[in-house]
Amino acid sequence: MNNGTAPTLDDLVERVRALETGQRPVDLVERVVRLETAQRAENLAERVRTIETAQRTLGTDLRTLERANITDQEELIHEHAAHWLRMVNTNVWTLNSIFLVGSIIAFSNAQSATLHWKHTAGWIVLALSIVWFFADFSYTIAALRARGILARLENRFAEDERLYTWQTTGPPRLLWFLSICASYLSMAGVAYIAVTNFIQAK
Repeated sequence: MNNGTAPTLDDLVERVRALETGQRPVDLVERVVRLETAQRAENLAERVRTIETAQRTLGTDLRTLERANITDQEELIHEHAAHWLRMVNTNVWTLNSIFLVGSIIAFSNAQSATLHWKHTAGWIVLALSIVWFFADFSYTIAALRARGILARLENRFAEDERLYTWQTTGPPRLLWFLSICASYLSMAGVAYIAVTNFIQAK
């Protein structure tokens, strides 16, 4: 072997043979190619992870900037309007359940009663239906008002954070409309039965 600073071709051949450990030079080349391919794949995967992290960070920053345009007063208004809307929905469906079940019980008990009690039950249920209507109507107006406030404030939110706006657009809007119709139709049905089957009973 040459003792100079620059190895000769013979030195390189000897080193390759020492590294081969019984393998052909072609096998060594294939191993080097596989190692380089694996290293490149790992580097590519690392770049993809870096890009995904940057995209998530950018999305968070954009949402933070959008939220930053909302003042503390507007944030408080949004919170109170959301609480009010949830309370209205709870009250409406609770009243609907109480009045509907109460009307069914009154109709069932008065069905086989005397004519006087039929008239009495009919008038009582009709009066409850009127109270039911005004309570439902006032809560509906209040809910629409709260939804309008929430929709205006949510215009500054990210698209996937506009919950109350989403509830009144597209297919959810149809479901919301059908729920309101179900409330008023059940009320009208109870009032109609009270008048035709009990108040006008002969």
